[in-house]
Amino acid sequence: MNHTLRELNVLIHEGTQQDITETVREQKRKEATLKARELEKDFTGAFVMVQCKKALRSMVIVTVKILHIWLEKLYRTRPPEQKRNRTHEQLEIWCTDTLDFVRRHFSEHFNPYEPMPRSLWDPIKEQQDAYWESLSEKVSEDSSPTSLIALLRTLYQNQLHRTGTHSYYHAEYWTELLSILPSEQPGLYEDITTAMIFTLIRRNCNHSLFIHFFIERCTLLQTASTNPIQHWVTYLHWVDRIPLIDQMGAEPALPSIKDQLKEAIQMELIRCRELEKNNTAIEQCSQDLLFHTTLSVSQLAAFFRVLIEANILTTNNHKELMRMVSQTFRTSRTTAPISARHLYDKFYSLEGPALAIVRTHITTMLQKIATLKY
Repeated sequence: MNHTLRELNVLIHEGTQQDITETVREQKRKEATLKARELEKDFTGAFVMVQCKKALRSMVIVTVKILHIWLEKLYRTRPPEQKRNRTHEQLEIWCTDTLDFVRRHFSEHFNPYEPMPRSLWDPIKEQQDAYWESLSEKVSEDSSPTSLIALLRTLYQNQLHRTGTHSYYHAEYWTELLSILPSEQPGLYEDITTAMIFTLIRRNCNHSLFIHFFIERCTLLQTASTNPIQHWVTYLHWVDRIPLIDQMGAEPALPSIKDQLKEAIQMELIRCRELEKNNTAIEQCSQDLLFHTTLSVSQLAAFFRVLIEANILTTNNHKELMRMVSQTFRTSRTTAPISARHLYDKFYSLEGPALAIVRTHITTMLQKIATLKY
C-alpha cells in the first residue's frame, strides 16, 4: 500500500509539470487514476482485515465470558455424588475442552488475567495446597527456610485475596513454581533455602518482599572475619550466573528479578566501599595526628593540669580534654593507646614526683627562652 501511494504521488507530481505536452499530461492523469483505484482496493482490504481482527477478538472475549458463566452455573447446580448426572458432567467437560481450545488456538486474543471459574480453580487450589503441605513436611518449624516459606505464603495469599480466584496466568505460575520449588537445584546445596532461592530467581519471582528477604539473609550470613566487599561481590556473581527460564513472573509489570537483586547488591557494595574509605581516612588521620612524648601518663596529666591552672588552656569539660589527649598522645614507654579513664584520674590526683619532673621541664623551657634570639 505504501509503495502504491508513493507511485501515485510521483504520477500526480509529473502530471502537473508545465513543460510536458497535453498528450503526456492526459496519459499521466489516466495512470494516476488507475493507481488511485488500486490504492483504494488495498486500503479497503486492509480496513476489512483490521475489522475482522477486531471482530475475532470480540468474539473470543464473548465466547470466553459465556463459557465462564456456564461453568459457574454448572458448578453451583452440580448434583451431589450420590445423584450423579451424566448430562451435567458432559456439559462441564464440553465447556472445559472448548475453553482449552480457545486458549490454545486464539492465545493472542485470550486474556490470561481473567479470573478462573471455580470449577477449574478448585482442583488447582487443592493441588497447590498439597504442594504447600509437602513443603512444610520437608522443612521443620525451627529451621531457617521457615521464614522463606512464610514469605511465599504471604505473596500467594495476597494475590489470591486481590483476585478472588487466581487468573490463568497466576494459577499456572504458582502451580509450576510450587511443583519444582524444592527440587530444581543447580548443584548440591547444604541447605534447602539456597536451592529454593535459586529456583525463585530462575522463575523470576520479582517481588519487593523477596528482594528484602534475600538481602537480609545475605547480611546475616556475613561473618566478622569476612571482607564485606568480597562477600557481596560473591553474591553478585552468583545471582548473575543464574539463568532465567523466561520473563514470566509473579508481577509481570516489574522488571526482571535479577536486575532488581543486582541493583540492591550494588547499593550494598557502594555502602561498603564508602564505609571502608571513611574508615581508612579516619585511621590515616589518627595515625598522622599522634604525638609522642617522653612524659609518663602521670606527668602528662600534671602538665595539662598546670596549663589549665595557668589559663593557657581554657575548657570547662576536663573529661573531654583528657579523652582527646589520650587519643592523640603516646608515651615513650608504650605505643599502646593511653587509657582516658586513667589519665582523667591522674589529672585530679597529682603525684609529687610527676610535679617535680614537670617543674624540671618548665625550668629547661625558661632557659631555652633566655637563649633564644629575637
